[in-house]
Amino acid sequence: MNTAFTAVKQPPDLPSGGTLVMISLDGQDRQLQEGVYKVSDLKTVLGVPTDYELDEVIHGEFKPLNDQRSLHIKGGEMLISHVRQGSSA
Repeated sequence: MNTAFTAVKQPPDLPSGGTLVMISLDGQDRQLQEGVYKVSDLKTVLGVPTDYELDEVIHGEFKPLNDQRSLHIKGGEMLISHVRQGSSA
């Protein structure tokens, strides 16, 4: 059993004081405060490049997360970051 994880520092304007929960980002366990995060802020907290897309894996299906929407982190979320698809120069 792999018990290694990365604790994430919370910027002052994001959820704080709540329960620490575990999520998965790109197959790595991460720990952060439970709460509602704007997706663009969540990327910053997790160290995901702002020009990457963030998907949530729900029942094996990849659901793209819009940067302007919010996501309630409760623990157990599986997130995948990747280069954006389908844009042309």
